[in-house]
Amino acid sequence: MTLTADTVKDITLTTAAETEGVNATFDLNIVGWKIGRYDTNWVAIGTVDVAVRDTTQNKTPGGSGSAVVEDKVVFAADNSTELDVGYRMLKRASNARIPVQANKTYNVYFHLKAENWVTKEHLDAVHYQIVWRNATGAVINRIFSHPHWIYPLTYWYHCNIGHPEGKDDSITLSRLSPPTGAATMDIRVGWVRNTSGQPNNDGVVPNPAGSLLYVDDLVVDAVGSSAGPSPTIAVSRAGGRADHHQLHGNAGIQH
Repeated sequence: MTLTADTVKDITLTTAAETEGVNATFDLNIVGWKIGRYDTNWVAIGTVDVAVRDTTQNKTPGGSGSAVVEDKVVFAADNSTELDVGYRMLKRASNARIPVQANKTYNVYFHLKAENWVTKEHLDAVHYQIVWRNATGAVINRIFSHPHWIYPLTYWYHCNIGHPEGKDDSITLSRLSPPTGAATMDIRVGWVRNTSGQPNNDGVVPNPAGSLLYVDDLVVDAVGSSAGPSPTIAVSRAGGRADHHQLHGNAGIQH
């Protein structure tokens, strides 16, 4: 906050129950998460797998866990034909999708870390999506990772930028307004998998599977209307001095 002249800025602090939010540190469990596979049209293939916790690559000081997604070969529905390109994604279980409300906006952010650097022998990439669904569960809009995929990095990095479906711009994943008709939000994070037979740049070594992707500190929080009660704190500048006042009723206590 910048006070450029003698003025007063009011600050309102309010509390609200976070009924539809998510704070996934994966320290105690990974309840509500699954691993799904998809083709390039984002058609789900087969049954979902159980999501897995890892306790060796935690991001948060004092934490003990993160989610892990293995870069496995992606098979078609027959479970034997390897897809040329497929997706293997950590996602919310269908009964644990995040409910959203039209009068609220939503912030989404999380951390990623890969086991391996991208090399000529490893052609796969990482991808994430925010998926909006209507009351029947149909996908009505998406926000893709920006760019549409990212190369794995061996250190933790913060993901908070997206690319709206059907648009050319990129946006921060904060104050996201649900599209018309949205009832739930889903989040997908995982691997874009190329076929194992895909040669490297030298045309020799096939693309290996097996690398791990770690996900941690995944937060979705809801932001309600800006309308609220009277200010809780006032900040003022007068004669080059800045003061803040904690307000109790009509009386102010200066600090």
